[in-house]
Amino acid sequence: MEKNGNPEPLFYTDEERTLFLVTLPCHPDIKVTKVVTKVVTKSGTKITHKEIDKMLNESLNFKLLGHLLNNDITDVKYYLRKQLAAISLTKVLTKLLTKLVDLIDFLHTEKTREELLSFLEMGNQTKNFNTNIKPLIDNEIIEMTIPDKPKSRNQKYRLTVKGEKLLK
Repeated sequence: MEKNGNPEPLFYTDEERTLFLVTLPCHPDIKVTKVVTKVVTKSGTKITHKEIDKMLNESLNFKLLGHLLNNDITDVKYYLRKQLAAISLTKVLTKLLTKLVDLIDFLHTEKTREELLSFLEMGNQTKNFNTNIKPLIDNEIIEMTIPDKPKSRNQKYRLTVKGEKLLK
């Protein structure tokens, strides 16, 4: 870059070292007509409001939510939470999505299966667990504290790094 007459590159990383950004300034004689806005991080690409709207126009499911959380949502976290809470396909689904966002806030500390289902106002039955908690585990939004002993009486659940992206 120096040989070409460009300014020196600018390097940036955050304290957690989850983001690495390099700015390569253009030569002073070149006019810039387009700005690149996508930033690649360890977790994926930063996502925009428009991309969230496009994804949520598809049928929402835990797999889609997991896919959304594979991206860097730092700039749009509150917008995503608002959009998830506003989806009104049916009253039941709206209530479930609102509870899902609340459940993520509730999981700021490890919780038992009983605590999770009680929070969702459901009985501690396998069907309720498989329908409401297991998809969150399968899509790596929450995880077991003792993964090699899923039926342990000491088993608890916590947010993964991916799930923590939605915390307030």
